[in-house]
Parts: sequence; C-alpha cells; structure tokens
Amino acid sequence: MNSVPEPRKVTTPADFWGIVSDVQDAIARGLLAQIYNFTSSSEPYLRVQDLQEGGVVPDLVDMTFKAVQSSDVYNLQVETFHGAGGSWKRIGKE
Repeated sequence: MNSVPEPRKVTTPADFWGIVSDVQDAIARGLLAQIYNFTSSSEPYLRVQDLQEGGVVPDLVDMTFKAVQSSDVYNLQVETFHGAGGSWKRIGKE
C-alpha cells in the first residue's frame, strides 16, 4: 500500500482487523502518525501498533491519525464489545 487507507465502515471483526492492518502498514511506511487515542482499556495509551489479531481488544477504540504529507486527519472509532461496529474516516485537516 502506498497511500492512506480509504474510508470504510467496520461491521465485522474481519473489517476491524483489515483496517488495523492497513493503518499499521501506513504508519510503518511513514504515511500516517497516531495523534490521539481513547480506549475503554486500562492502558493509558494504546497505540494501533499494539493491537494484534487474537489479542485483547478494548471494548471501545477511538484513535486519531494525521496523514504526514497532506495533514488530513482520520479517525478509527469502533465499538467492539457489543459488535456495533464503527468506521475509519477522514474527519478534516490539522
């Protein structure tokens, strides 16, 4: 992947892990930087890189990222406990 992941809905665990993987890849390539995090976890600051399929996932994930070259801001917000889902979307510019 050579760009920031496209916005999409998260309705299944496969959707969630797919976008987590894409965001992790974009961070590793220097395309995105995580700038905000909120989870329902006791972890004070959980990075998207810390999420691993098969591992413990917070009930609520709310993470914000900035595209390094464009300053576009993206949000990953997913309610995982009840399976309500969520989205990966562009929310503006920094």
